[in-house]
Amino acid sequence: MRTAVTRPEVPAAIRRRLASLRWSVAVWMATDAVAAFGVLLVIFVAASLLLDRTLRFDRPQRAAVLAIGAAAMGVLAWRRLVRPLGRRLSDDALARAVEARHGELGESLLAAVQLSRLADPEATGASAAMVQASIDQGVRRAAGLDFTDILDRRRRNRNLLVGGGAVALVAAVGLFFPTTMGLWWQRNVLLADVDWPQATHLAILGADDGVLICPRGDDLPVQVRADPDGVVPSVVTLDHRGGGPPGGETMVLVGENLFRTVFRNVLAPFRLRVRGGDDVTPWHDVRLVERPVVDDLVLVYTPPSYVGPEPRTLPANVGSYPILDGSHLEVRGTASKDLEWARLSLGKTDLGDLERVGDRGFRIRLAGDRLTSGVYGVSLMDTTGLASKQPARFSLKVQPDRKPLVRARLEGIGDLIVPRAVVPVQAGMRDDFAISKAELVYRKIVEEGGDETVGRTLFGRNDDLYGGETVEAVHRLDCEPMDLPVGSVLVLTVEATDNDTVSGPKTGTSGVFSLKVVTEDDLRAELLRREQEQRFEFERLLRDQRKLLEDSQALLAILDTPDRPFADEDAKTLAGDEKRQRLVGGRCTAIADQFERILAEVENNRLEEDQTVRDRLARKIIDPLRLMARRSVLAAADLLDQAQKAEPTEAAARRAALAAAAAEQENIVAVMRDVLKNMVKWEGYQEAVTLLREVLRAQKDVSEQTIREYQRRVRSIFEDGEKSGDKP
Repeated sequence: MRTAVTRPEVPAAIRRRLASLRWSVAVWMATDAVAAFGVLLVIFVAASLLLDRTLRFDRPQRAAVLAIGAAAMGVLAWRRLVRPLGRRLSDDALARAVEARHGELGESLLAAVQLSRLADPEATGASAAMVQASIDQGVRRAAGLDFTDILDRRRRNRNLLVGGGAVALVAAVGLFFPTTMGLWWQRNVLLADVDWPQATHLAILGADDGVLICPRGDDLPVQVRADPDGVVPSVVTLDHRGGGPPGGETMVLVGENLFRTVFRNVLAPFRLRVRGGDDVTPWHDVRLVERPVVDDLVLVYTPPSYVGPEPRTLPANVGSYPILDGSHLEVRGTASKDLEWARLSLGKTDLGDLERVGDRGFRIRLAGDRLTSGVYGVSLMDTTGLASKQPARFSLKVQPDRKPLVRARLEGIGDLIVPRAVVPVQAGMRDDFAISKAELVYRKIVEEGGDETVGRTLFGRNDDLYGGETVEAVHRLDCEPMDLPVGSVLVLTVEATDNDTVSGPKTGTSGVFSLKVVTEDDLRAELLRREQEQRFEFERLLRDQRKLLEDSQALLAILDTPDRPFADEDAKTLAGDEKRQRLVGGRCTAIADQFERILAEVENNRLEEDQTVRDRLARKIIDPLRLMARRSVLAAADLLDQAQKAEPTEAAARRAALAAAAAEQENIVAVMRDVLKNMVKWEGYQEAVTLLREVLRAQKDVSEQTIREYQRRVRSIFEDGEKSGDKP
């Protein structure tokens, strides 16, 4: 049975010396870390001082440099100090390091350390006495050795020198340059906003607390002033970032110490700074604001009272609003921002402030001489002092009420009238609002250059006609009461008056009609001349119609010939005849119109008191001509067109159409002959009437001359008797 052996410990002499070695290693690592810290401190101080002094970092940039330096020192501390010292060196590792330095130990020191950990050597098959002997041997061999000589004392001393020198260098710089290092400490460690001493001082004009205000969409002029008491740089650079790609641009010198540049059409916020000489300004924010604009503009138009309608709102987006003279216009609206003031202008003339309604509303009422034609503008300024970029504009065209438009014409009367004629005047009158009255104005010119007799009468003689925008009426002026002498001239016009109570009433005038007063014989002679002209024209027209009939009959004969086909020339003849046939109808209608005018003049001049003239002209000339033109002539033309357009295979249809056309043409010729006879009879009747009137007038003249001669002789008898009675 084995005897229990108590586990030995590492001998105290070795344990103490290994612990001392372990501490020396930690101190050596600390000195190595201090040296690295010193070098990094010098680099950080020098770099941050140089960069900040040269580039004038702003606070964020200085904070970034400080963060980088702190991070570098943290990494260095972790790698050179915290992590190495956090790993405890084992006795075995230290023993190996000592044995590696002192080869004479062999492996006795490591064996003593390891064997001393065996609690029961015999359990491993080893002899306890032998184990103890090995331990004692290791203790004896290490007793005279210096374990710390495994450390590189030169490097430790160098590290101490480098670390101390770095600290001393920083301290010396701070001692000899206290102002510079003090500013460095405040700017790069404490991150205070203090400035480096400099020869150049730049200031961005208009910046309030580092902020430039710019209306959105406007140009932003940036002006930088260099302190004239310092050094004015030759070049000033403006840096910007945000709102687009970052960049820089050289500012323009616009004065001895003033630099300027312009950002066009700024639509997004950004930041800027300027640098020149040895000065760099802090970053300034460009903040965008909205200018006040008119959100809603309402124009309420009130026309003059005589127009009648209630106030109405003018439509939006109209180029120019027509406004009637004497109207009122109310301008009201709202702005996009709270207002300091709102002003109204007319062109370049300031019309004054508008009445404020609430924080954003405004209004004004224009009337009288304040309401004139032109372009008006509403300008705004908000409570921050920012004015609208462009005024809200609207255009007015103030126009007077136009005078009535009057169109008149004479119905059934010519340029010649007899003293007892009735003159029908047809007039159409129109006004923008209302016709209040219309009159027929007539003047009697007795002789050229003589006095004129002026008269006027209510047109239509009916007050119920008036009060509307349009008036259509016929006035029949009886000339008999005027006692118009033969040879005088009757001048007629129609005047219409509106209901304008502001700048009127206004009067519109029709064209002037001049009618010459002639005897009945003269008028009859003129009418007879016109009738003869129409009869001559009608005779030519009858000859044309006969020629059309002959063409149709000749073409019928051709179509009846078996060996003669329908040729292109025949088709052209039919096309020409069809057009000429329609022309005959139009000319017949025109002749009927002329005879109808003659009939109207006969009736309006009271040349015939009974219905004989109407029966003769209307029933025997005018009506037959119109009926023939509407029916027979058109029917014949249509049949000619059918014959011309018939297909070659429709020869029978073509002949039938042509035969029907020829029949219609024969009927037309017959009617025209009857009408011509009636025309000749009417002319004979007129000539007979004229001759009879001349005989009667001659008889009347002879009778008057006989009476005058009889009276002359009677007077002469009495005069002779008186003379003989006076003799003594």
